[in-house]
Amino acid sequence: MNDNKQSSKKVIKVDTRYDEYLTEKLSYDLDKNLDYIKKTMGESMDLIARDMIITTKEKKVRIGIAHLNGLSDAKLINDTILETLPNRLENASKEDLEPHKILDYFKYNLILMSELNEASDFANLFISLLYGDTILLIEGVNKCLFIGTKSYKERAIEKPSTNITVKGGKDSFTENLATNLALIRRRIRNPNLWIKKYIIGKTSNTLVALCYLNGVAEKKLIDEVERRINNIKTDNIIDASYVMYHLREKQKTIFPLMVDAERPDLASASLLEGRVLVLVDGSPFVIVAPSNFLQSLHSPDDFYMKATLASFFRIARGISFFISLFIPAIYLTLEMFHSELLPIDLLYNIAGQRIGVPLPAIIELFLLMIAFDLIREASTRMPAAIGPSLSFIGAIIIGEAAVQAGLVTFVAVIITTITALGTLAMADFDLSLAVTFLRYALYIIAAFFGLLGVVIGALLILTHLVSLKSFGVPYLTPLSPFKKKALGDSIIRAPIGTVVDKTPSPIQDLPS
Repeated sequence: MNDNKQSSKKVIKVDTRYDEYLTEKLSYDLDKNLDYIKKTMGESMDLIARDMIITTKEKKVRIGIAHLNGLSDAKLINDTILETLPNRLENASKEDLEPHKILDYFKYNLILMSELNEASDFANLFISLLYGDTILLIEGVNKCLFIGTKSYKERAIEKPSTNITVKGGKDSFTENLATNLALIRRRIRNPNLWIKKYIIGKTSNTLVALCYLNGVAEKKLIDEVERRINNIKTDNIIDASYVMYHLREKQKTIFPLMVDAERPDLASASLLEGRVLVLVDGSPFVIVAPSNFLQSLHSPDDFYMKATLASFFRIARGISFFISLFIPAIYLTLEMFHSELLPIDLLYNIAGQRIGVPLPAIIELFLLMIAFDLIREASTRMPAAIGPSLSFIGAIIIGEAAVQAGLVTFVAVIITTITALGTLAMADFDLSLAVTFLRYALYIIAAFFGLLGVVIGALLILTHLVSLKSFGVPYLTPLSPFKKKALGDSIIRAPIGTVVDKTPSPIQDLPS
């Protein structure tokens, strides 16, 4: 193998548009192709692009190699490709090295790699290059070969930081799409587990995968998810939340109509129930669709304990939803508007505590709720070692200091604590955020309209929930519309082995 000759090369002029490469075709001139790659990537320091000459008995073959340092396995490139090509090319006949046959000869006789494809345009070339493949160009051929030499530096598989359970698997998804798909394949070894690939983002060129069980997931659901993915028109996709935003329903809501899972066992269980997964390269979370309200109250631990205990804790989480949402508003209405509904001893106790408290009841409880939410928000931004300590110590110190200073009453602190426990008991973080927002809305309504306002607010929330759909599936299924066969895995959890319809409700309002 000889070094590439440093002859005068034609440098092509590249359009200043950053997306000009999407429509460019490869040239027969190797120098032009290599120069175009270098120019388009701004002579980046991690780009390795060079030409070389391989001398055989029949003729000299000039080739070009391009790959990105850090994304490609340099040792694999040197050992498997560059060092073996000259020896294998020695047996080639003159006819095999003709321009119209040489690409196929390289593809089928010389490069013995499992992942090997060809392309004739720079759009596919750059996508493959940026995902860690090695590009092989040949003088006189207007096509290239891209060889699978990816070598990602990825985070090790660790315990989940969300969806935490006492039992069950201790692995979680990583930022590597191939690793995430392998984690799902390990749990569902079925040829009907189909995965489709998409490249989304005009600038970021992000790899997105749609995963579903053929024959289990409804075809209308799969078609609708595919349609929404294909309709994503954006420049950048950095995380799964970006894709979730573009897959959202047209309905305006703060409730999570899709959930994200960090646990492979949770994602695999969703596939077996007829749902689909959307995975994004670079994101450790997987989008699960469709979703419903009761699913947000479920925990992975439900399937690692006895059915009776799992059902009890599911009901407890449902109660925590109502406690977190309604307790502050109900307490405010009872104290300000309907104190006659309170037992006389409790009424005298609350009235006695309010002696000397300068703040009115509405301001008092509102400030305590704000303080709790600020502490919770601060603890999520703190390092894991001090976050929980900050939450508990901060809440204790602030509550005790406020009572001792005579700014708030003990009852208000107790109401805030119960509300906080109800919020933290909910399994889904996105649902807890929605409940937090609605809690303040109901609280303000209760301050102006009393118990009647709380009742009207609750009816509006219920009406809104009934109207929601997630990819055509009613959000309150199986309660509305009622689906008796699915109740065994909704509010309660039936014993494992019981025949329960876990598939989403029939898809409605979607194209056939």
